[in-house]
This record gives sequence, C-alpha cells and structure tokens, in this order.
Amino acid sequence: MKKLNIMLITLLLSTSVFAVEVTAEASQYIRAAFWIFTLVISIGGLLVIVKRRDSGENLADSKSSK
Repeated sequence: MKKLNIMLITLLLSTSVFAVEVTAEASQYIRAAFWIFTLVISIGGLLVIVKRRDSGENLADSKSSK
C-alpha cells in the first residue's frame, strides 16, 4: 500500500503540473482522468483487502473444523 500511495502522490503532482500548462478545457479532462484513475485504484485496493480477509477467515475455519 505504501508504494501505491507514493505512486498516486507522484501522479497527482505530475498531473497538476501538466494541468497548469494546458488550456482550461484540457485541464478539466486531465483532472477527471486522474480522479477516475484514483477511484479505480482505491476500489481495487479495497477488493484485494477484502479478498485477503475472506481467504484468511476461510483458512481459519478449515483449520478449526479439522
């Protein structure tokens, strides 16, 4: 997760630099693309966490049933 946070911060900084140098309309598209990307990465990260938790619980249940 730490690498993901660093990657997102780097992406935010680079998109904000590019957004300053382009027109207002293109700037809005860049911001929208960044937020959509951030949303997708966040949801994907949550799904991975939930999947790991479920697999850990299933492993614990199978050990306790033996």
